[in-house]
Amino acid sequence: MAAPLIGIANHDAVLIRLLDQVLTEAGFDTVQLPEGARAYEEIRKHRPDLIVLDTWLESREAGWILFQVLRLDRETREIPVLICSSDLQEFEKRAGWLENHSHVGVLNKPFDIDVLIAKVREMLSLTKISPPARDGSRPQ
Repeated sequence: MAAPLIGIANHDAVLIRLLDQVLTEAGFDTVQLPEGARAYEEIRKHRPDLIVLDTWLESREAGWILFQVLRLDRETREIPVLICSSDLQEFEKRAGWLENHSHVGVLNKPFDIDVLIAKVREMLSLTKISPPARDGSRPQ
């Protein structure tokens, strides 16, 4: 059985490489997503099992717009999205709105890598996708 595919959407190339390395070492496959509309195209193409989405991509609103577009598309609306941001005021402002969407998690920056991996595993298990074992081994 293939490892779950995690899409990484972020404006920071260094953080993308770090998340790619950490998630790969934890036993996940990853796909690095470009910013904006191209990210949406790549998500439709690769069909990740979960997306780690920074709210600030090429602009402050771009991540939120991408999330909305994903939820409006019948083919992408069920993909779990772990929204990451350091903008706590924006999270609070959108908290009620986020509760209206299924398969969404929130992770405030800065975050601990172990917390990220645990959250990814938790979200995948809720959607019945088998995450890799804690030691990074792949499910059989």
